[in-house]
Amino acid sequence: MSLDDTKIESAIEDLAVDVAQSQGTSLWKHYLPQHLHLRLAKEVVNYTAPKLNRLVPHVTPHYPVSKLINRVFGSFEHMATEQRRHGTLDNNFISMIRATRRFLLYVCEHDIYYRRWMHIFMLTLYMEVKQMLPDLAVVKTIKPNQQKEET
Repeated sequence: MSLDDTKIESAIEDLAVDVAQSQGTSLWKHYLPQHLHLRLAKEVVNYTAPKLNRLVPHVTPHYPVSKLINRVFGSFEHMATEQRRHGTLDNNFISMIRATRRFLLYVCEHDIYYRRWMHIFMLTLYMEVKQMLPDLAVVKTIKPNQQKEET
Protein backbone atom coordinates (compact mmCIF):
# COMPACT_ATOMS: atom_id res chain seq x y z
CA MET A 1 0.00 0.00 0.00
CA SER A 2 1.42 3.38 -0.93
CA LEU A 3 1.55 6.44 1.26
CA ASP A 4 -1.30 8.03 -0.72
CA ASP A 5 -3.52 4.98 -0.17
CA THR A 6 -2.81 5.16 3.56
CA LYS A 7 -3.74 8.86 3.62
CA ILE A 8 -6.97 8.17 1.74
CA GLU A 9 -7.95 5.32 4.05
CA SER A 10 -7.13 7.47 7.08
CA ALA A 11 -9.25 10.33 5.75
CA ILE A 12 -12.18 7.96 5.13
CA GLU A 13 -11.87 6.54 8.64
CA ASP A 14 -11.72 10.06 10.13
CA LEU A 15 -14.81 11.06 8.17
CA ALA A 16 -16.65 7.95 9.33
CA VAL A 17 -15.76 8.67 12.95
CA ASP A 18 -16.86 12.31 12.61
CA VAL A 19 -20.21 11.30 11.13
CA ALA A 20 -20.72 8.62 13.76
CA GLN A 21 -19.98 11.01 16.60
CA SER A 22 -22.13 13.82 15.25
CA GLN A 23 -25.16 11.73 14.30
CA GLY A 24 -24.75 8.58 16.32
CA THR A 25 -24.54 6.43 13.18
CA SER A 26 -21.84 5.16 10.89
CA LEU A 27 -20.96 6.76 7.58
CA TRP A 28 -21.75 3.50 5.78
CA LYS A 29 -25.36 3.52 6.99
CA HIS A 30 -25.93 6.57 4.79
CA TYR A 31 -24.42 5.12 1.65
CA LEU A 32 -24.46 1.36 1.60
CA PRO A 33 -28.06 0.15 1.65
CA GLN A 34 -29.77 2.57 -0.69
CA HIS A 35 -26.86 3.40 -2.98
CA LEU A 36 -24.74 0.28 -3.07
CA HIS A 37 -27.26 -1.81 -5.00
CA LEU A 38 -27.72 0.89 -7.63
CA ARG A 39 -23.99 1.48 -7.87
CA LEU A 40 -23.24 -2.23 -8.26
CA ALA A 41 -26.00 -2.71 -10.83
CA LYS A 42 -24.72 0.22 -12.89
CA GLU A 43 -21.13 -1.04 -12.69
CA VAL A 44 -22.22 -4.48 -13.94
CA VAL A 45 -24.19 -2.95 -16.82
CA ASN A 46 -21.39 -0.51 -17.68
CA TYR A 47 -18.90 -3.38 -17.76
CA THR A 48 -21.16 -5.82 -19.62
CA ALA A 49 -22.84 -3.64 -22.26
CA PRO A 50 -19.79 -3.02 -24.49
CA LYS A 51 -18.84 -6.70 -24.33
CA LEU A 52 -22.39 -7.78 -25.20
CA ASN A 53 -22.38 -5.32 -28.08
CA ARG A 54 -19.21 -6.96 -29.46
CA LEU A 55 -20.37 -10.51 -28.71
CA VAL A 56 -23.78 -10.41 -30.39
CA PRO A 57 -23.56 -10.39 -34.20
CA HIS A 58 -25.21 -7.65 -36.20
CA VAL A 59 -28.45 -8.71 -37.88
CA THR A 60 -30.71 -6.98 -40.37
CA PRO A 61 -34.29 -6.84 -39.10
CA HIS A 62 -36.82 -8.69 -41.25
CA TYR A 63 -39.81 -9.21 -38.96
CA PRO A 64 -42.22 -6.38 -38.06
CA VAL A 65 -41.38 -6.49 -34.36
CA SER A 66 -37.64 -6.47 -35.15
CA LYS A 67 -38.10 -3.49 -37.43
CA LEU A 68 -40.04 -1.68 -34.71
CA ILE A 69 -37.35 -2.42 -32.12
CA ASN A 70 -34.72 -1.18 -34.56
CA ARG A 71 -36.60 2.06 -35.22
CA VAL A 72 -37.42 2.75 -31.56
CA PHE A 73 -33.91 2.06 -30.29
CA GLY A 74 -32.42 3.89 -33.28
CA SER A 75 -34.44 7.02 -32.49
CA PHE A 76 -33.64 6.71 -28.80
CA GLU A 77 -29.93 6.27 -29.51
CA HIS A 78 -30.00 9.34 -31.78
CA MET A 79 -31.62 11.44 -29.02
CA ALA A 80 -29.15 10.12 -26.45
CA THR A 81 -26.21 10.89 -28.73
CA GLU A 82 -27.47 14.46 -29.11
CA GLN A 83 -27.68 14.76 -25.32
CA ARG A 84 -24.13 13.40 -25.12
CA ARG A 85 -22.94 16.18 -27.41
CA HIS A 86 -24.44 18.71 -24.99
CA GLY A 87 -22.70 17.03 -22.06
CA THR A 88 -25.84 15.85 -20.29
CA LEU A 89 -25.36 12.13 -20.81
CA ASP A 90 -22.42 9.76 -20.55
CA ASN A 91 -21.24 7.05 -22.93
CA ASN A 92 -22.28 4.27 -20.56
CA PHE A 93 -25.98 4.89 -21.15
CA ILE A 94 -25.52 5.02 -24.92
CA SER A 95 -23.54 1.78 -24.76
CA MET A 96 -26.41 0.17 -22.85
CA ILE A 97 -28.89 1.33 -25.51
CA ARG A 98 -26.75 -0.11 -28.31
CA ALA A 99 -26.20 -3.44 -26.57
CA THR A 100 -29.90 -3.78 -25.74
CA ARG A 101 -30.86 -2.98 -29.33
CA ARG A 102 -28.39 -5.46 -30.79
CA PHE A 103 -29.38 -8.21 -28.35
CA LEU A 104 -33.13 -7.77 -28.88
CA LEU A 105 -32.74 -7.70 -32.65
CA TYR A 106 -30.61 -10.83 -32.63
CA VAL A 107 -32.99 -12.73 -30.36
CA CYS A 108 -36.09 -11.63 -32.29
CA GLU A 109 -34.58 -12.61 -35.62
CA HIS A 110 -33.44 -16.06 -34.45
CA ASP A 111 -35.94 -17.21 -31.82
CA ILE A 112 -39.67 -17.34 -32.61
CA TYR A 113 -40.58 -17.74 -28.93
CA TYR A 114 -38.85 -14.50 -27.93
CA ARG A 115 -40.05 -12.76 -31.08
CA ARG A 116 -43.65 -13.53 -30.11
CA TRP A 117 -43.09 -12.29 -26.56
CA MET A 118 -41.49 -9.10 -27.81
CA HIS A 119 -44.48 -8.63 -30.10
CA ILE A 120 -46.80 -8.98 -27.10
CA PHE A 121 -44.58 -6.59 -25.15
CA MET A 122 -44.78 -3.97 -27.90
CA LEU A 123 -48.56 -4.28 -28.15
CA THR A 124 -48.92 -4.00 -24.38
CA LEU A 125 -46.60 -0.99 -24.34
CA TYR A 126 -48.64 0.63 -27.10
CA MET A 127 -51.89 0.15 -25.19
CA GLU A 128 -50.40 1.49 -21.96
CA VAL A 129 -48.84 4.54 -23.61
CA LYS A 130 -52.08 5.27 -25.47
CA GLN A 131 -53.97 5.15 -22.17
CA MET A 132 -51.42 7.34 -20.35
CA LEU A 133 -50.82 9.79 -23.21
CA PRO A 134 -52.67 12.72 -21.60
CA ASP A 135 -50.52 12.37 -18.46
CA LEU A 136 -47.16 12.06 -20.21
CA ALA A 137 -44.93 15.10 -20.62
CA VAL A 138 -42.11 15.41 -23.12
CA VAL A 139 -38.76 16.28 -21.61
CA LYS A 140 -36.79 18.45 -24.04
CA THR A 141 -33.45 18.30 -22.29
CA ILE A 142 -32.08 16.97 -19.07
CA LYS A 143 -29.54 19.09 -17.24
CA PRO A 144 -26.69 17.37 -15.38
CA ASN A 145 -27.60 16.30 -11.86
CA GLN A 146 -31.22 17.25 -12.41
CA GLN A 147 -33.71 14.91 -10.83
CA LYS A 148 -37.45 15.09 -11.27
CA GLU A 149 -39.91 13.36 -9.04
CA GLU A 150 -42.57 11.40 -10.82
CA THR A 151 -46.08 11.67 -9.52
